[in-house]
Amino acid sequence: MLINTHMNNIDIDIVEDIGTLTELRADWQKLFQVSGAPPFISWEWLITWYKWFGHEQQPWTLCAREGGRLVGLFPLCAQKKRPSLFTPTLNRLSLMGEFYGAPDYLDMLALPGLKQKTADLFLNHITQLRSFDLLEFEGLSSDSYTLLSLTRHFGNNTGFRYRISPQFICPRMSLEAGWEAILKQSQRADYFKRSLRRLNKIASFEFRTTSDVNEIPAAFERFLGLHTERWINRGGSSATRTAQQKGFMFDAACEMARAGMVRFEEIWLEGECRASLFGFESGDCYYFYLSGFDQAWSKYSLGFTLLWLSIREASHRGLKMYDFLRGDENYKFDWSNDMRMTVAVQVASDSRAARWHTAQTYAKEAVRAILPDWVKARLRRARKQSASPSSGEPLAASETLKGRDMKYKEPLLVK
Repeated sequence: MLINTHMNNIDIDIVEDIGTLTELRADWQKLFQVSGAPPFISWEWLITWYKWFGHEQQPWTLCAREGGRLVGLFPLCAQKKRPSLFTPTLNRLSLMGEFYGAPDYLDMLALPGLKQKTADLFLNHITQLRSFDLLEFEGLSSDSYTLLSLTRHFGNNTGFRYRISPQFICPRMSLEAGWEAILKQSQRADYFKRSLRRLNKIASFEFRTTSDVNEIPAAFERFLGLHTERWINRGGSSATRTAQQKGFMFDAACEMARAGMVRFEEIWLEGECRASLFGFESGDCYYFYLSGFDQAWSKYSLGFTLLWLSIREASHRGLKMYDFLRGDENYKFDWSNDMRMTVAVQVASDSRAARWHTAQTYAKEAVRAILPDWVKARLRRARKQSASPSSGEPLAASETLKGRDMKYKEPLLVK
């Protein structure tokens, strides 16, 4: 269904069915290309996310058109939640793509130069419709135009309860100075050079890259085996714990490879892939997503060396930024010289359903605040185990996509 209004010479449509959303593919891709946006707002990532995780939600995507041309797009989802028969039904709006896949910088898309205007128009539209009890946006960048517009619309509006919570630190590295300057300024440059010299002494050492869609299935399987091995003694990776998460990631990698956004970088030794880095390239930025390496070769610092090689290659390709995405691990700060913060925003209306929900949320937070650390640790372990497909152990690499044809196929939602 389409809902249309006209504001400031820009038409605002709301797409509320997956068929119409799928038909936006060409316009969405064109807008994404000129916006320089992060990969997690691409058509390829979000339409695949909806296929795997959107079954309980309905698309609610705002489209801004000027003279028929798509100039802005805000991919949201609507959901009706009723935890029990004794609680009122809650109408919730959220960012499409939330939670699963660990996305950062979820947001709207807009043409350069129109981002703030488009964000204001979208939020005006949402406010006028008052079509939600609860609006929850997770993963917004702290420098987002949408965040500024949200604060303008709801920060001092007595009809809503507005809340911002910090989420993740995302270290980044500027590449504009060039590779030699980056190497000279780093405190780990000498160690990288020694590590690379050690590898170069091994006749079978190779550094390989894979970005062709036809080669992605094999590269993904290599990466997944190494990534699983790396995390197997730490309770499993939260990004690839279940078969559903792995299936989503495989489909997303293949779909995004067709758009030229996926890059696997690998270290090969003795004829086998021993380390793999899975990343995305969008606009003038490279995004380090996930990695894995063979524990048997850990004395060669493969993870460290591969990351440096990835940074070097990104610099040589003329990219301007290397983004490590969420996480404040020490190794990321060995090279980062910049960072972004992501935040979660909650806007609750004065409806009975919203008041009930926020009261429950605050009560749970108060309880968690007084729990001892050992209880919190046990609860975290229990949540990890309940999210796994069986006894809490991650699937072995050989079982990950068991029964699947490891060839790229069009997503089911694409006509």
